[in-house]
Amino acid sequence: MSNTPKRTTDSLDAQVGQAWSHHYNKQNEVALAEFRKLAEANPSHIDANFGYALSLKTAGDSSAATDIFHKTLTLVDARIGTQSDDDEDSRYRMLKRMIEQHLGQIQALQG
Repeated sequence: MSNTPKRTTDSLDAQVGQAWSHHYNKQNEVALAEFRKLAEANPSHIDANFGYALSLKTAGDSSAATDIFHKTLTLVDARIGTQSDDDEDSRYRMLKRMIEQHLGQIQALQG
């Protein structure tokens, strides 16, 4: 069995981790550019899309953030209940609540 897919996943996860590091260190412009690139290249990657949405929200682009949060919510909903690992399923349920909270915050600011 080839390790190529795992290396690709590991590399992608490392890139997402680097983008999160920029976000946590308040380097939002860098994080936003990295998350955008990762989400566009990997449209079904939940963490890349969530980071992209959060970076858009931080940058004040509520409309785009809302769109990407909704996209991420769709990806998360598709994963909930399909995981054989209860911890992974719990992670997606928690992420769903976090996305819903961010959407609620955006809506409150706009309304």
